[in-house]
Amino acid sequence: MQIEPAIPTVFVVEDDPEARDRLCLHLQVAGLVVKSYESAEAFLLDHTPELTGCLITDVRLPRMDGVRLVEELSRRPNRLPVIVISGYAETPLVVEAMRAGAVDFLNKPLDPAILLRTLHAAMQQATTTVSLRSEAAAAGFRISTLSPREREVFDGFTRGLSTKQVANELGVSPKTIETHRSHLYEKLKVDTPYALVRIGVLRALLGHF
Repeated sequence: MQIEPAIPTVFVVEDDPEARDRLCLHLQVAGLVVKSYESAEAFLLDHTPELTGCLITDVRLPRMDGVRLVEELSRRPNRLPVIVISGYAETPLVVEAMRAGAVDFLNKPLDPAILLRTLHAAMQQATTTVSLRSEAAAAGFRISTLSPREREVFDGFTRGLSTKQVANELGVSPKTIETHRSHLYEKLKVDTPYALVRIGVLRALLGHF
């Protein structure tokens, strides 16, 4: 059964049935929506770009381990924040997991207060990322509607150049640049220089999600 995309969910990947049930129960009692899996492969079969929330995965799993799972998710469009857990003092694995993109690492037995604090921080990060990704995609679409000359003017402003500097760089009059800027405001749906620059920042962010 697929999770509704709009519902932030805690996905738990744990091969030990007792540990998995105990963790899920604790999260559900805390009011969180939870879905569990016994393997990384089972989770990946359910994974779609629309999923929101956070993934908690054990490091030691049959076949694909937790580190490989983090690496696989880092290559996918939707980068769920991942918290890695382990019952062993495995420093090399911890380092490897963090380098692969895990947001945190917790030792078993899990401290309930620390787990929930870490989880809520990760989910807040995920919510912010989803919002920025959506805004960046919208910005990218609007920029795609610009003419080549408008794109040049836009790039000049996003680099912090003044109207006169953009005009000198493009070999036209400042009045011409002002006209182009008015068109930019209209097409990009902004009305201030700051908002124009922000659109440029969002465009740059689009390739990092």
